[in-house]
Amino acid sequence: MNTNRNGINMAADKIKNRSSILNLIYRSGRISRKKISKELHLTPAAITLITTDLISDGIVIESQMDSTPTHKGRKEVMLRINTEKFVTVGVYITKSKFQIICIDLDRNIIFEDTVFLADCRQKHKAILDKMCLILEQHMINYDVRRSKT
Repeated sequence: MNTNRNGINMAADKIKNRSSILNLIYRSGRISRKKISKELHLTPAAITLITTDLISDGIVIESQMDSTPTHKGRKEVMLRINTEKFVTVGVYITKSKFQIICIDLDRNIIFEDTVFLADCRQKHKAILDKMCLILEQHMINYDVRRSKT
């Protein structure tokens, strides 16, 4: 008897829903929980559980919708990606060089660099050491903070 099957499916569904919510928030810029629920056909309770996790992880932040004369009642709480908290680093390696790029979540380039590998003589450890050193230097120079999450 396989009792773990449902647990695996539920975990996969949770990851899929979290990813769908993040993609929708990212594409929308700002969006309410109510609209997320409508667009993804998920229950409001599921949206609340997942977005609460995303907020506590610092990935998503809340902001209030601007008041408009036609909007009555309670202001909607809007969700948006916290673009200042995370960056993406890309590395492209060839036989003769490697390239590093670091961008924020608004797709702004923070730094980029191309380094030629003539002095590494194709030794993997030397290349990796050089790449890590240069990446670390750029992260310090451009004040990109590292954290373990």
